[in-house]
Amino acid sequence: MVPIGTDINTVFNASCNLVNSSETLPDISASYAPFPEIGAGFGPINSGEIVYHTVNEKIVYCVQDNAKNRLVGTYPFDPNLLIGCFSDGSQSIIPNFDDASGAYYLPLLINRINASTYGYELTDAQKNDAMQDLRTKLAQNIETIVKQQYCPTTATYPTTESFITKTINLEEATTEGPSQYASKVRSADGTCNPSAPRNTKGYYYFQGDANNTLLEIAGTPRLTGTKVLIVEGANIYLKEDIRYFSRNSSLVIIALKKDGRGGNVYVNPQVTNIDATIIADGSLINATRTPNSDVMVPKIWFNDSAGELQNPLTINGRLLTYNTRGGSLVVDGGTTLKSISTVSGTNDGKCFDNTTLNTSCLETTAALQDLERFRVVMRVPDEQSNRCTLHVTGISALNRPDILIRSGF
Repeated sequence: MVPIGTDINTVFNASCNLVNSSETLPDISASYAPFPEIGAGFGPINSGEIVYHTVNEKIVYCVQDNAKNRLVGTYPFDPNLLIGCFSDGSQSIIPNFDDASGAYYLPLLINRINASTYGYELTDAQKNDAMQDLRTKLAQNIETIVKQQYCPTTATYPTTESFITKTINLEEATTEGPSQYASKVRSADGTCNPSAPRNTKGYYYFQGDANNTLLEIAGTPRLTGTKVLIVEGANIYLKEDIRYFSRNSSLVIIALKKDGRGGNVYVNPQVTNIDATIIADGSLINATRTPNSDVMVPKIWFNDSAGELQNPLTINGRLLTYNTRGGSLVVDGGTTLKSISTVSGTNDGKCFDNTTLNTSCLETTAALQDLERFRVVMRVPDEQSNRCTLHVTGISALNRPDILIRSGF
């Protein structure tokens, strides 16, 4: 076994063979058969390339492709659980799973679960009153600043175009204004005229319907200006990275439910960076899109999906959603976190049904909303510590839109 504090680069040689032939290689294939693939061009890891780090519950691996490219790393490992790591900017220490700070993070999460505190931001019992007050003010400002001044883009206005055929680019400039998808300005009498000018304040307001329940957003490598995307009655799909051009740029993404539809923000597992504040009536969820349809395929840490969730995600902004923290986990023996199904029934998960916490969800449903299991933790060879699966920095851009300023955000 590998002693605590061992530099994993000293465990394997240049050919990915063990430096110390006396190291034991337990056969873990029975407890975890389809080990996730690690990176493009690398095949699945087999038990002959793995050392089990018992004290820290880590797997140390070494993979080499046909071109002799070598990748060394670790995964948190438990036969019953691959546990993630969520952090936000309000924590004085960004938690991870290295030896130095592991003792800080896990007890904190265990204490939350023991106290039945599963919410985050909008749904955290300790912050609930303040967050609900913020939601009320935000709803009022959406009504006065956006809905009363701008017309929603729909599948029939200002042109006839199904959401299925749209991919919104927030930076696509036209002769009309900053983007062909910026919302049109209402007439003085409050009506919506297809020939009206588009607003130049960066507001994008969309409304879905029964046949248009998903709006796809293209990646933006150099987002400029201040922009607010509001999607009502449909879900939002973030397909690619979104990055600010500078701190003078800002983006707010708001997903609202309407008539029981929408409210979720789906993120492609390949996305690693989102420079935006995300506010949702639903949850932030890993998923891919079925081509030419509104159907999303959720990705969770079961079966083969773990191999698709190896990219940590950083959100440079704020996250106010109905996700849980640890809703698919349970404390076993007072010090160990495991999947619910390994300790109790598979329908003992915690998930949000609208704004109400349901304590009898299927584990798969609970895992979709659980920020603690959002992505797989992977050690990066050129970094000194593990990265978290999801890291929310809490950093705000210098130029915030009026809709947030007036809400006291």
